[in-house]
Amino acid sequence: MSQEQTLDSLFPVITDLNKPFYESIEKGELSANQCNDCGHTFLPAAKHCPKCLSDQVEWTVLSGEGSVYSWVEYHRAYHEAFKDKIPYVVAIVQLKEGPRLISNIIDYDAETLKIGMPVYAVFTKGISDYPIVQFKPKN
Repeated sequence: MSQEQTLDSLFPVITDLNKPFYESIEKGELSANQCNDCGHTFLPAAKHCPKCLSDQVEWTVLSGEGSVYSWVEYHRAYHEAFKDKIPYVVAIVQLKEGPRLISNIIDYDAETLKIGMPVYAVFTKGISDYPIVQFKPKN
């Protein structure tokens, strides 16, 4: 199996339900579902609000601001595609609007990276030029 074939397994499966999330990333925006009944904002995409079970759910653009909820710095590439990227940080980011998102922290200083650190979304091309959202520490 070639490296290009194995890369396909790293990409998300885009469905009618989650397609608006990926389309927003392509436009340089971060979006999530928001319930029109209770106001809860959530990810991943769902047909019903996980808080009140309403089906009155729409997409909303988020600020892209958040804070580091948890993180780990990898010093070993667990896939060939990431061997030139180590060390790299995978983090859970608590978005200002409520949802948590797993992503990378980039342009960070390992000595100052900490839980609660403010971060903001940046939109880049990932492997195979696939659009992704990553986060940078706020200065």
